[in-house]
Amino acid sequence: MGTFKKLNCDTCNQIVEKVDNEAVKVKCWRCVSKMVKGPEIKSIVKSDKPRGWKFMKEYVYTDGTVYHKGIEQPELKGTLSVSVIEVKEEKKKLSKQEKVDLQSKLGTEIQKIKASMFHENRKTKRAEMQRTVQKLNRQLSKLK
Repeated sequence: MGTFKKLNCDTCNQIVEKVDNEAVKVKCWRCVSKMVKGPEIKSIVKSDKPRGWKFMKEYVYTDGTVYHKGIEQPELKGTLSVSVIEVKEEKKKLSKQEKVDLQSKLGTEIQKIKASMFHENRKTKRAEMQRTVQKLNRQLSKLK
């Protein structure tokens, strides 16, 4: 293990610790960071084509360009109609309080149906109630 010494920075005269004994001059980390150019951050340009267009068997862009599995087919340009992509609606994420409220609401509905099922004599009506209880239970398990 070598021994170390302290030296002053060559440009700003700040003390730099743990410098090798054989060193004559030193630059501190602040001066080095001023000298070095920062990393270039490239901005990502969003494509005007829909998600997954490269994986479609056939996609026709608005200018008439035809693509088969992401590869342009120049001989087919302008021969086909433009592809229409339907955008799916995103589901709204429930907050904790909304989840709790919905769980309690589903629980009370299940409880009411089970209570009325206890007094029901008709098989068809009971089966119908059982199906609704199962449906509500599935909704309840999705919330957890």
